[in-house]
Amino acid sequence: MKWVALFSMASLAALAGCHGPRAVGTSETGSVEGTIFVWDDEAHTSKHPLDDAVVALTQYAGRVAEPSPAKRIVFTNDGFPSRTVTMTYGQRLDIVNASDRVLGPSFDQAPMPALMVAPPGGPNTQADPISLHPPHAGYFTLRDRMGNDGVRLDVYVLLHPLHTVSTAGGRYRIDGVPSGTMTVNARVASVGEAFATVQVAAGTVAITHADLHLEYRPKITRAPASARIIP
Repeated sequence: MKWVALFSMASLAALAGCHGPRAVGTSETGSVEGTIFVWDDEAHTSKHPLDDAVVALTQYAGRVAEPSPAKRIVFTNDGFPSRTVTMTYGQRLDIVNASDRVLGPSFDQAPMPALMVAPPGGPNTQADPISLHPPHAGYFTLRDRMGNDGVRLDVYVLLHPLHTVSTAGGRYRIDGVPSGTMTVNARVASVGEAFATVQVAAGTVAITHADLHLEYRPKITRAPASARIIP
């Protein structure tokens, strides 16, 4: 299954049920980790790692743990810790303002009846957060409505909890994975997508390694505001 198929509205009903039931996780789980790369040339002789790639597991069977009620991120004077965040549909996004600026975040694709504003929190990373609730699974652009034009966060709300974003050096890791055969998908909207089939073993020390190599495709652009991106 290619990543582009995962973004199709036609496949929504099937994808919502193709991963097995959600339930409290058991010890019979493993982990998948690796590095996301992009080829620098058509001959595949040079590559470099990609951070901020969305990585998701699909086509698995078995029980996985329910996600936490909220995904929490902290905004500081340096901005958000990453450019991209993944969430599971049903979670809320808690944003803590630990900067010296007034922050009024909202989703472009989900207008709010009233703008929530967080006063400057300084270094207090335990301040009360602003909570945003994505109305559906899909892609959202978070911006600040208080004049901070440089504030932007790409938010992907997915239908299942087995996903993450690659960090510096292209590294990713997904824990709590049920054993069996499944697909690892990776995508960067401005670059391309890749996928691989893996066999995951269960156990606390069981780690399945999967590196993915994206093909650079200049015609691929950021998902439009109306697109519902649903792996």
